Amino acid sequence: VYSKFNSLFFSSTQQEQQPLMANPNPDVSGGGEQKVAQGENAEVGKPAVPTCQQKAKARLLLLLSYFSGDMEVFAEWMKNWVLRGAAQVMFVNNPLSGLVIFAGLILQNRCPIVSSALASINSRWDLPVFTLPFNILVCLHMVATGHYNHYFPQLFTAVPVGIGQVYGCDNPWTGGIFMIALFISSPITCAHATIGSAVGMVSGLALAAPFEAIYFGLWGYNCVLACIAIGGMFYALTWQVHLLAITCAFFCAYLGSAISNVMSTLPLANVAYPERNLRFFWKLRKKEKLEREEKERAEEKKRDKEKCRAKEQELIGHDKEVLRIEMERMDGKEKRDGMESKHINYIMIQEREMMEGALSE
Repeated sequence: VYSKFNSLFFSSTQQEQQPLMANPNPDVSGGGEQKVAQGENAEVGKPAVPTCQQKAKARLLLLLSYFSGDMEVFAEWMKNWVLRGAAQVMFVNNPLSGLVIFAGLILQNRCPIVSSALASINSRWDLPVFTLPFNILVCLHMVATGHYNHYFPQLFTAVPVGIGQVYGCDNPWTGGIFMIALFISSPITCAHATIGSAVGMVSGLALAAPFEAIYFGLWGYNCVLACIAIGGMFYALTWQVHLLAITCAFFCAYLGSAISNVMSTLPLANVAYPERNLRFFWKLRKKEKLEREEKERAEEKKRDKEKCRAKEQELIGHDKEVLRIEMERMDGKEKRDGMESKHINYIMIQEREMMEGALSE
């Protein structure tokens, strides 16, 4: 049944691919010359046979139909050649499957997409793109999959957590319920809230923020509110306003980081609730106390190490002094032994000379 279906399908498609303007059938596209030839052949009693001129004309029209008009035949052939050809690698004869496979291939290699987007933007100023798409993707890859990244899929939970942090909730399921509530009220608001939280997450990654702060949604809630306020709440939604909302979300994230750096010397934090500031103040006091105790313990350990090192140096110096005295004593003994041996040799030489003198007399 499958083979019969394929044969019927391909036969129908092959018939559809033939353009009407190039059909040599006299009933469809017959010209005056062909009708005359058919009349002559009918009078003789023979079947209608197109002449060489008619065949050449039909082939020329067929060739022109591939590059003129709506190019319907060429589009059909391209669908079969490209989409079906890509799917046939997996033994699938479906153009839609080939389209999905191409989507997967594009997902694998995003550089052409980024290059095309940058080329369309830079074409207004006649600027070459060169290797900028490659550099952008490499930087994003290094930020997302660096050695300090413990668990990359957990970053996606920062999006609903950032929405939930508007109400002080750090549960991703709670943030998901908030997203459903926003969608029931306004899908546009829900979309901008999601975009704002994602922008905050990306900004935290770009600024090398601690992963705990990103997972906790602290980089998302301000961006969520900014993106919702600009994107359709206080302005009529257009594509310019949509881009402005995303820009404001980025600006809010970077401004929050700057305020955190400025206020790092003060016992305050750039959060949205006063009780959070008070809680942060006591937490900071406790942290300072722990750091002071840890520093004192480290200094005490350092002093103990220095004392031990001084004792070791003193023992080593004492051993060196004892060794030096022993060496001097041994050297003195050797010198005394040498002098005694010299004196004995001198006496023996004198006695020998005296004996020789006595014998000679």
